[in-house]
Parts: sequence; structure tokens; C-alpha cells
Amino acid sequence: MSDEQKDFLNMLEPLNVEARYPTYKEKLFRSLDTTRCLDILNNTEKLYLWIKSRLPMIEPVLLEEENDPSGFLADILKTGEIIYSV
Repeated sequence: MSDEQKDFLNMLEPLNVEARYPTYKEKLFRSLDTTRCLDILNNTEKLYLWIKSRLPMIEPVLLEEENDPSGFLADILKTGEIIYSV
């Protein structure tokens, strides 16, 4: 993650927290003009696309016995737990 992306997240985080508390709402509203809101939306979209491009793609798995020769999925369905072994 670039320093620019980290800085953006640091700027964005307080907006989420402050919006939850009524005493901060007026101060928050004054700081968010149209230009700043559009900038935040644009940067959020860029960050979302960057994160999405780095997530591993997971192929859908059919929960049918013939697609689970190891019994891994069957065990998960029985216990509700995923156990990873090294």
C-alpha cells in the first residue's frame, strides 16, 4: 500500500467515527463541501479497485459429494468449523 493510500485512509477514518456522534456533526458538515466530497468519493473508488484487484479469485465450489473427494467440505458442513493444517 502506498503512502498516499495510507494517508487517504487516515483522513477517511475520522469521518466515519465523527459522523456517529451528534456533537461532531456540525463540524463535519462544515468541512465537507462539494469539491471535498467528490474528491473523497473518487479516492475511495480508486482504493476499492486497488484492493479488489489484489484479492485472490476464488472459484465457486459445488457442495456435492463428487466435487469433494477429500471430504473437506463434508467435514465443514458437519462441524461448522474450518480446520487448517500445515
